[in-house]
Amino acid sequence: MPFTDFVEVVRPKVQGTWNLHDQLSDADLEFFILLSSASGVIGNRAQAAYAAGSTFLDAFALYRRQLNLPAISLDLGVILGVGYVARNQQVQAQLDQISLKGIAENELLALIKVAIDEQSKPTYSHQSSAGIDLEPSSDQLTFATLPYWAHDPKFSHLRKQALSHHSSTGTRSNTTETSFIQLLREAKTVEEAAALIANQIARKVAAVMGIDTSDVRMEESLSKYGVDSLSAVELRNWLWKEMKATVRLFELLADIPIKDLAENIATKSKMVKVETGGSEVA
Repeated sequence: MPFTDFVEVVRPKVQGTWNLHDQLSDADLEFFILLSSASGVIGNRAQAAYAAGSTFLDAFALYRRQLNLPAISLDLGVILGVGYVARNQQVQAQLDQISLKGIAENELLALIKVAIDEQSKPTYSHQSSAGIDLEPSSDQLTFATLPYWAHDPKFSHLRKQALSHHSSTGTRSNTTETSFIQLLREAKTVEEAAALIANQIARKVAAVMGIDTSDVRMEESLSKYGVDSLSAVELRNWLWKEMKATVRLFELLADIPIKDLAENIATKSKMVKVETGGSEVA
């Protein structure tokens, strides 16, 4: 890539961000959000300039925080349904192959809302990352089939966790999933369904956060285990896929015990059929 091409791509983000910072440095801002890209974290072949510009935005958010000024950089993946990727199926297929998973437009708006709310707190993370995972695109997950970015040493902990989890659960995952769904459908009370869901949530949180399931306490909230706005999006999508329950982000981020959250989900899940005074909870 010629240096002139590199500068042409990077300069708008760098100069534009500095201009906003300079012009608004004396303003009493409640929030300052930079929309960056996961490419700055994982790198993106043939898009070095784009990745560099994204890395600058992340660094600039940290710089503003060191000045005690509000700033959060959202490292986004693919936005589904709108924009360039939505209009180019081939690009979407390429991104799927490297495990860049998408989020819907309404999820993006929810992330921005959470980022705004977060900056009203005395302390918060200056940066959030979204849209990357190590879920296999097929039934087989090996070192050789991992996306190129997962071979980077800084992702070794994610790589090890993904390979270990797949190896230990791969042959039993379908059976376990079927068993859970069957038990959920056969639950006689909301409380029974809630207990099943709470245990499943504990397993999911443990897998996502890299901890033992036994360490997840039902009396604690999800935030106790490091669940933030971005991992909450993953959990929300999982709850719909597995339990057909629509749960809002603020419910997952609220300071409520997992057991209470599970009971709320049980009343919403379309998988739960419980007779209550002649009607069904579903």
